[in-house]
Amino acid sequence: MKRLKRMLKRGLFAALRHSGVAGLYRRIMQRKKATIILFHEMNHEQSQVVYSALYKYYNFISLENLVAAIESNSWEQIPNYALVVTLDDGRRSNLSASAFAENGVEAINFVSSSPDRLDGQKFVTESELSELGKLFDIQSHTHSHPNLSQLSKTMQLEEIRKNIDFLHSRKAGMIKYVAFPYGQYNQDSVDACKELGVRASLTVDSGFVDADSDLYRLKRLCLPNSFSESELLVKVSGLWNFLQRKH
Repeated sequence: MKRLKRMLKRGLFAALRHSGVAGLYRRIMQRKKATIILFHEMNHEQSQVVYSALYKYYNFISLENLVAAIESNSWEQIPNYALVVTLDDGRRSNLSASAFAENGVEAINFVSSSPDRLDGQKFVTESELSELGKLFDIQSHTHSHPNLSQLSKTMQLEEIRKNIDFLHSRKAGMIKYVAFPYGQYNQDSVDACKELGVRASLTVDSGFVDADSDLYRLKRLCLPNSFSESELLVKVSGLWNFLQRKH
């Protein structure tokens, strides 16, 4: 039964892609907006599939350029079908996901810093951060990866500050962005980011980004750990989330 469901799902994604429905939705919804996509697991082969499939339909931009355009009210600098690539957690598989860097795409990897989040098994080790930094711009994912919405503002400030200080000390570059673990946050989370000088924070609220987007509640589209090219294109277009909401 599970195998049948997988086959039917693959067929559905292929139909949505090749029928032109996903392409039409992309042209309607994404032409004048930016899309931030989120992955977790990703190895070399997957990064090649993602880059090769998406560069034909989207213009890769950095989060830095996206944030600057919103800050300066200069959205005209953002190309049509703009796309920002992000990964959460600093998974060990990401150490081989080199296709973005090889093709000049500035993808971001949001990394936590507690020992259990740098375990050398599921996640990279502290010593591997420099290697990961050759492929991605490393940014903040809090220290211990908690559900921030369940913490006091004081504890949230400590979680974010401790992570930023750790990454700074490991020469991970300027830490300007935070991705909220599990996508969970509240107003205290936003206020904590502002107080710490963070320029923008990212959620897993589904949707696109435009000139009027809140820099501390930037939306992302979440992608699965494994996918076909058709599933990737349909989900990056936002069509799948739209259909799920309607269901």
